Amino acid sequence: GEDFVGLWTMTLRKRRPKFEKLLDVDWNVENLTISKDRSTVAFTVNEHGYGTLHLLDTATGEITRPELPADSIVYGLDFAEEAPVLAMTLAGPTRVPDAWTLDLESGELTRWTTSELGGLDADAFIAPTVETVASFDGLEVPFFYYRPEGEGPFPVLMSIHGGPEAQARPYFSGSSQYFLSQGIALVVPNVRGSNGYGREYLT
Repeated sequence: GEDFVGLWTMTLRKRRPKFEKLLDVDWNVENLTISKDRSTVAFTVNEHGYGTLHLLDTATGEITRPELPADSIVYGLDFAEEAPVLAMTLAGPTRVPDAWTLDLESGELTRWTTSELGGLDADAFIAPTVETVASFDGLEVPFFYYRPEGEGPFPVLMSIHGGPEAQARPYFSGSSQYFLSQGIALVVPNVRGSNGYGREYLT
């Protein structure tokens, strides 16, 4: 009955289970996994298309958010069998997906792969900002705005995802970075009917 996919516990009882909500945010919870010793639950939250990592201590109920590179989309979570280490894939608008691990005891983040960029200069990549625009009925429609370097005004390319029950997420796009390098701005909206903004927005 919730508007968003949440994180809950269910205590088993003979007659009626007891449900308790553990995280109260207006975003969908995704990519949940549990450590082998059941001490930690790792999950991501889809915040405006970015996948943010959260860790739940099952003994205390405390939820923390580890420090990760900015503008990250985290997915593919998996705990090591016999070590307090979480493996994950990190992607984003200015980086292609690579394998990383997080040591839960030391907090050390280690990158294990460096994917090819075809000779492109990663330092020149541009990340979007998240903006909104009011629709005809007052509904705030979110969009990613990719702004080229330099002074405007710029020609604008608007890219609308298919579906409509899908979501534009800020994954790396070589074509987007090419348009930006040519002085073309991009607007990528999540029009009404998009996933990731609640059941009401989706329907």
